[in-house]
Amino acid sequence: MDNEIMTPFKYSQSIQIPDKLTNIPDFEYIMYLISRGTIRENEIQIIKFLKKYKFMTSSQIRRMLGLNEYDKHLRKKLETLKKNRIIFRFSWSLEEGKPSVMKGFCIDVYGYKMINDYLEEKFEWKMEDNLKSMETVFSHFIFNEVAIKASKSSNYIDSFCDIKHIGTGIILMNGKNGQRPYVFLSARKSNGWDIKFKEKISEIISFLSNGWQSHYDVKPVFIIIGEDKEHIISLAKMIIDLSGSVDINARLGIRYTTDEFIAQYSLTEAFASIDILDGEFIVNRILAKIFE
Repeated sequence: MDNEIMTPFKYSQSIQIPDKLTNIPDFEYIMYLISRGTIRENEIQIIKFLKKYKFMTSSQIRRMLGLNEYDKHLRKKLETLKKNRIIFRFSWSLEEGKPSVMKGFCIDVYGYKMINDYLEEKFEWKMEDNLKSMETVFSHFIFNEVAIKASKSSNYIDSFCDIKHIGTGIILMNGKNGQRPYVFLSARKSNGWDIKFKEKISEIISFLSNGWQSHYDVKPVFIIIGEDKEHIISLAKMIIDLSGSVDINARLGIRYTTDEFIAQYSLTEAFASIDILDGEFIVNRILAKIFE
């Protein structure tokens, strides 16, 4: 065991526990709730957040809304959205078999319909999208923590999840030479995590070699989020072993961070390179002034 800060999104045999679903109301009733002011700007903003980030905790929703404390008003808003099948609420199992106190949220049937028909924004969704493994859900949760911190920077432009290419989520920052994308890949220590990551390595190398040109005008900064130092060192070793190149991480510009770094430091100090010195893997934190 180390002395680093623990975070709640480390994988430990968790399974999702959905709340009991209510009957699906008529969509006309949803429009009635909007017309009478039951569903207002904040409720619409919550739906937009879940469209962008897929899965969020109640704490993350609160902080994205700029609220300092979780209060009964937000609790009531979330309950109204959940009861009317606009958002979907779930908990997850803990090691002792009990459900988590923390709650997760994602889009439900009428959230999808509101985005497409009321907000007139294109959004693809199906119910199975909500039933992802907790490995996937935790990956989104920890990316959200980075996005929330990044949003406080004067250089912040936008952030969102993207399933179209490698990476859990993307943060767009305003650099000296224009917009700079930061692509984050979250890795959790689930069952068989090492095998799953090895299957991604060739995709990572291909993306950072020239595949990024299909998505961006400038090469993105690629950052892997591991659970702890031991984890990211293992990930870096696997990339070296499968590529056959000792300097592959430096050459491709791969950066790393951990749950603890994200919780403990500002983003200007939360990222690291992994270097080899006398055969030992060393985690060296580096400055990222763009996040100031």
